[in-house]
Amino acid sequence: MKPRKFNIGIISLMIIFVILCFMTFAILSLSSAKSNAQAVEHSITHTKQYYHITSQGEKSLETIDNYLYQCYESSRDKDDYFTHIQSLTEIIPNSHINQNLFSYTLKNNENSLYVEIEILYPGTALYQIQTWKVVPLDDWDMDQSMDIL
Repeated sequence: MKPRKFNIGIISLMIIFVILCFMTFAILSLSSAKSNAQAVEHSITHTKQYYHITSQGEKSLETIDNYLYQCYESSRDKDDYFTHIQSLTEIIPNSHINQNLFSYTLKNNENSLYVEIEILYPGTALYQIQTWKVVPLDDWDMDQSMDIL
């Protein structure tokens, strides 16, 4: 029997085909990783903005809480207390008061925080939060593009 000879050309073509397949998968993996990294960066930015505006809202509530307590200590009765709290709009920007409902709005680059509180005559609490709503400033625009390098 004669030994069989393999054709080197077919083996070379198979190796080239396998290498091209690996290169294609590598490029697709790189593209997917880049897309995921951009999504994560966007998510991190959005989360930072959300917590920043929420933190500002909490600081405003602390200011309101201190002011309401000072008004309570300096007022003679319930009517005097509710007269004093009318000047709360001078302390908190973008705010207004309507009877016992006090509302204000805070904004940053991406979000707007709307807070509405009901001011109570001090007993167990100085106020009660009625609305705490974070709303994006821009309309959501879905990105359907996909960059392939």
